[in-house]
Amino acid sequence: MVDSLDVIGGMIGDSNTYEPMPENYAVYRALSPIFIRLSRQLQTEYETIADFQRKFVNKD
Repeated sequence: MVDSLDVIGGMIGDSNTYEPMPENYAVYRALSPIFIRLSRQLQTEYETIADFQRKFVNKD
């Protein structure tokens, strides 16, 4: 856990900003429910990975 959200910025890499292309709206609309379902189905796996990292990663 972190004491403050201010430190989070230093924990993640740089990110890029992307602008959606209006002509791809139908594609984005079709993909959205797929990504939502996928993230929900993987929730347990995300938790398992987090448990692993807490146990084995960055142990000094």
